[in-house]
Amino acid sequence: MRRELPRLTEADREIVSRPEVWQLLVQTAAESVRSGAGVVKDDIMAAAQPWGFDPAQVLVPVRVWYGAEDSDIPSAAVEELIAKLPTAEARCLSGEGHFLIFRHREEIIAGLTSAPIPN
Repeated sequence: MRRELPRLTEADREIVSRPEVWQLLVQTAAESVRSGAGVVKDDIMAAAQPWGFDPAQVLVPVRVWYGAEDSDIPSAAVEELIAKLPTAEARCLSGEGHFLIFRHREEIIAGLTSAPIPN
């Protein structure tokens, strides 16, 4: 994992340099392959194939936060998905990368828990 640090944004490098965050990321990575590396292949295949539903038919409230500088998931890909979701509300955070949850956790949780529940 440390070899990937050069491709991280400055914001992400600052976040993963925190010992508690680094430890969580290492534990999460280890757990993700505990049953074998096939899960990584499964994730890649799932992302590359049709999902089996049309995002335009998702009618429940959807809220998305994403970092404008994310080096893993391009903003254009997020915006393409958001455009397909009829109820999507998006918040693009300037200067943030992939690990924005560690800096904006309270805001994101508040935004998700305040979402109206459909009848």
